[in-house]
Parts: sequence; C-alpha cells; structure tokens
Amino acid sequence: MRSEAMAVQQIRKQIDDASEAAGFLQSHKIENGYKIEVLAELTRILPEDTYLDRLSMSAGGMQMQGKSANAQNLIELINDSPYFETASFRGPTRLDTRTRKEIFDLSANIIIRDAQ
Repeated sequence: MRSEAMAVQQIRKQIDDASEAAGFLQSHKIENGYKIEVLAELTRILPEDTYLDRLSMSAGGMQMQGKSANAQNLIELINDSPYFETASFRGPTRLDTRTRKEIFDLSANIIIRDAQ
C-alpha cells in the first residue's frame, strides 16, 4: 500500500510539474505573441519608401530607427493605427546624403489587445 501511495504521489508531482511548464509557456506566448502582430501592422502601414534599420519592442512600447522619403508622415501613419499611440521622434530627423532619405528615430506606445 505504501508503494502505491508513493507511486500516486510521484504521478501527482509529474502532473503538477507538467501543468506548471504548460502555464509558463502559455503566459510567455501571451506576453510575447503581440510582437508578431505589431510587426505585421508595421509592414502593412509603412510606405514602400521606408525601411527599418532597427526595431525593438518591450513592455508596451516600441522604438524604431530607419530611413524614409518622408519621415514626418510616419508619426501620423503610426498614430492612425489601432496598434499604436503617442508616436514621437526621439530626436531630430536628418538627411542621409547617400540615399537622399531622412534618417529617423521614433518611439510609440503599443496598444495590446486581449486575445480573442
């Protein structure tokens, strides 16, 4: 009887460990799943004449650096998206004399929607 009780206890521990691991993976997916949606939205809204050199996302915010034919227009495009708010430049834009595009560095808050 004692050995059966030990076996049951071991099985319960395995179930608890598996449940904890599954919970960790699920919460990690929820916390980071929005990044793919954000990247898809940026791909959709950014003009063809704009490209990113750097994109970083963390805790409800994003920062991006790149070049565009009209960097001033990016603020409006990003703020018009349902995924972002309060977009602003982190410094002045400047002209890349080689590509004739404006170099920009901007940030925005990401609006994380509940998963449906």
